[in-house]
Amino acid sequence: MKKKLTITGISSIVVIVVILLVLNLISVNLFGRLDLTDGKIYSLSQSSKDLMRSLDDRVTIKCYFSDEIPQPYNANARYLKDQLGEYKAYAGKNLNYVYIDPVKEGKEQEARSYGIPAVPIQTLARDKMEVKNVYMGLAVLFGDKKEVIPVIQNTASLEYEITRTIKKLVHRTTPKVGFVTGHGELTLDKDLTYISKVLSQEYEVEPLNLRTMSAIPTDIQTIYVIGPKTKFADYELYLIDQFLMRGGKVGMLIDKVNAQIQQGTALPADPGLDPFMANYGFGVSSNMLIDAQCASVSVQQQQGQFRFQTAKEYPFFPKIIEFSKTNLIVKDLQSINMIYASSIDTTHFGSSGLNYDVLARTSKQSGAQVPPYNIDPYRQWTKIDFNQKSVPVGVAITGNFRSFFAGKPKPESDTVITQTVAGSDTRLDQGDKGRIVVWGDADFVSDQVLRDQTNLVMFQNMTDWLSEDEGLISIRSKDVSQRPLKVVEDSTRSVVKFLNILLMPLLVVLFGVARWQIRKQNRRRQLV
Repeated sequence: MKKKLTITGISSIVVIVVILLVLNLISVNLFGRLDLTDGKIYSLSQSSKDLMRSLDDRVTIKCYFSDEIPQPYNANARYLKDQLGEYKAYAGKNLNYVYIDPVKEGKEQEARSYGIPAVPIQTLARDKMEVKNVYMGLAVLFGDKKEVIPVIQNTASLEYEITRTIKKLVHRTTPKVGFVTGHGELTLDKDLTYISKVLSQEYEVEPLNLRTMSAIPTDIQTIYVIGPKTKFADYELYLIDQFLMRGGKVGMLIDKVNAQIQQGTALPADPGLDPFMANYGFGVSSNMLIDAQCASVSVQQQQGQFRFQTAKEYPFFPKIIEFSKTNLIVKDLQSINMIYASSIDTTHFGSSGLNYDVLARTSKQSGAQVPPYNIDPYRQWTKIDFNQKSVPVGVAITGNFRSFFAGKPKPESDTVITQTVAGSDTRLDQGDKGRIVVWGDADFVSDQVLRDQTNLVMFQNMTDWLSEDEGLISIRSKDVSQRPLKVVEDSTRSVVKFLNILLMPLLVVLFGVARWQIRKQNRRRQLV
């Protein structure tokens, strides 16, 4: 009997081993991964998979990581190795990666030649604080080109950085984005330095003086008009119009209010674009929005002889949380912050024959002010002030636009043309698959506001969408995890608060009473 059991046990072990070997052989040729996180933050996005499958030559990634890295960065190497393994599963032989400890392998000079520095990290060792120099970077090589990620301190945006880097290496040309100047716009070198730096990783960014051009250059796919304060000449509008007619993409961020919170002043602004925008079926209203879902500002309070700073909700700084569920620019965002924003006029949407998608709206407790404006941060607000809901603040328009200058003579430049573009004499009255994005605020993408990461993500998404290079949008939006609470009435907030406090103890008490009654009935049955 014991012999039979022994033989049966050995047979079972052999069968299990065979099954494991078969499964292991299958797993070598098949790749799969189950990611149950919200947003699939531990899985490669479809655009990363497609990029890996499209590689036609070998990409080599050299990971320069020290073996002993102090917490909390010691898990980064493991995370990177797992992610590169997933990249290789889709790229096959066209992706190769190696791990190098520069200190142990004597390759510190090689790491530095790629621009990967030793990073000082403070750590606790032998009951005292020490500073340890470690390497945590990688170099991506493709042919005779290279791109470097010098330091990997945060894995949240790692997929985006790797995919962006590989994409930049394997693509033959770099798309261009132009920023119109000459009308008091926010400038790349003063007001938009953060945007300029970030966009330059994927695009060639350059200012555009339309007065000196015969046309917007054909190698520019997207142009921005951000916060103009003075009016455009007809010739400049003509160049933008013809750029649209040729299928160009335009982002317009328009301020209709010039507000200064420090001085407590707010005046209407008119860059003179209303007829031009109305031709394409939209407009930016001359109002200033308020929203109960808003950011706070620091104000000075006095109590007795003491003065102190305190945070106060400021409805003129709306926190936008209602987004289009389909448009890639915003569909994965949780919130963006705007300042002194105006609403988008949607009255002509139905009659233009174009496709409109409202990107973002205020909350269900919002309103709008018309001149004269009162932007006093100490102002007391009432429910009557928030008498509107879901007001549009951003819109995307696509389609075949009709020229603003159709049936009109071509305007002439009032300055000397110093940049001649081939084909600029050709005039079009009907567009070909153009794109426009308009926002009722310009300052929300300036350096002073882009400390909010979600605003920057939105601008990057918008640029990719306008340039029809949408692959990185889904990856970039994974990093956005802010989830603000919805605005509710004070009475509702109190009810929810007390339910959170009392509901669970009440359920425990009810469960105990029910259990006690069941036991009591069981005892009675036993006695009977």
